[in-house]
Amino acid sequence: SAAIVDGFHRYMGLFVTMYPCPYCRHHLNEYVVRNKEKDLYPVEYVLLGWTPSAADEEGTTTPSLKLAYVTDATRLRLFVWKLHNAVSGSIERSEEWYKATDSINTSRYWPNVYSTLHRAGAHSGAVSAARIAGILDVLDSAVKLSLLRPSILALQPGQAAELAEIAAPLVDELDQALLGTGSRGGLRL
Repeated sequence: SAAIVDGFHRYMGLFVTMYPCPYCRHHLNEYVVRNKEKDLYPVEYVLLGWTPSAADEEGTTTPSLKLAYVTDATRLRLFVWKLHNAVSGSIERSEEWYKATDSINTSRYWPNVYSTLHRAGAHSGAVSAARIAGILDVLDSAVKLSLLRPSILALQPGQAAELAEIAAPLVDELDQALLGTGSRGGLRL
């Protein structure tokens, strides 16, 4: 496990500088890993790598602080999931629903209930209740975290530590819900 984590750290150091698409590489390096679009990222990603203090109440972070979260195989799985959703949640889309103000676009995150239902219906006509329960657990936890977004965006001096204290158990709840999906019959990270 330590070798995998070490290899991932080395890989990410190269990946962020050599990703083939220049637009994607710029977006990842200049925005996503630095928390510059907090209004677009899932809250659990915004809080990743940020230690609230009097010196940093804005939620700024660096790629190395984000990556420091990855200390074992479990956190590696969670990091990739959170990074994926941050990127997916902040890319430009042309569809009208994407432009809606204050919308909750669950198709911008994985797992997605709608795509799961569609795939299950197209193949068998039946959906595993355990699979849907796992996805709903993740969505329930994610919605609780999303309710903190206005507070994060309007953070006032002296509030960062209190907000982090409120958010920490919600992030843990989401992490556990996500990890629990691997034991519910088919939904795997």
